[in-house]
Amino acid sequence: MQNIFYDLVKCILILFISVSYLYAQDGEVIAHWDFNEGAGDSAYDISGNNNHFKLYNGIKWVDGINGKALSFDGIDDKGLCESKPSQSGFSAFSIEAVIMIDKYPEDGDYVVILNKWGQGSVEDDAWGFCINNTAPFNDQMSVITPNGWNRIRGSKPLPLKEWIHYVFTWDGKTMYTYKNGVKADSATAPYSGCMRQVDVPITLGAYEGNRQYLCGKIDEMLLYNYALTAQNVKFRYTSLFNRNKHIIADWNNMFIIPVCNNMFITVK
Repeated sequence: MQNIFYDLVKCILILFISVSYLYAQDGEVIAHWDFNEGAGDSAYDISGNNNHFKLYNGIKWVDGINGKALSFDGIDDKGLCESKPSQSGFSAFSIEAVIMIDKYPEDGDYVVILNKWGQGSVEDDAWGFCINNTAPFNDQMSVITPNGWNRIRGSKPLPLKEWIHYVFTWDGKTMYTYKNGVKADSATAPYSGCMRQVDVPITLGAYEGNRQYLCGKIDEMLLYNYALTAQNVKFRYTSLFNRNKHIIADWNNMFIIPVCNNMFITVK
């Protein structure tokens, strides 16, 4: 009984301190898709910002690392999220995703994971996450400012048939990518200024012009209007991939709060 009481006190302390850090962040979660619906043609944004995806052409629901996930056939599967002003125009930005690549591109075109690109000129583009169209089939993230494109390419290929926790951050000056909680690549952004403000949908698993289709799976995915720290990223990875293990809280982090006896509380 005494152990239960001490565990309860620890849980309350962890929750209090983590919430304090949450509200101290200079930014917010723009969208959070956990893809746990498990059926249907919609994937809902659980951040409260109503950035919901409409799913097209029979995207399959499969098991992910945390509940359900979406499986894309590489032929015509895609998701579209209606455009909103809150989806672009940032001075800093992060994307977090849990993905599995089932097949590399074959047609010489990039494969899209998630983007906010238009079909016309560069003035319709804000940001994009894709897989390179030639070996070594590495990841590529882009943030577009009025002054030009800022790109970072992975130094190693993304593995096939393996769940990867992927994070991209941009603080307005430097871009970083992380894979499975570890910093993978970095680059100085050659073009300064805020990201372009554009009025085009967010597309999932394809380019908006009905091409560049993903053959793979997507689980958790989040957008932030600030740059996550290395500590945030590590903690997010550990929390998502070790939900059945006891984890000691890292006071410098937030979002997923590990509590006693293998229990978790998610603060949104």
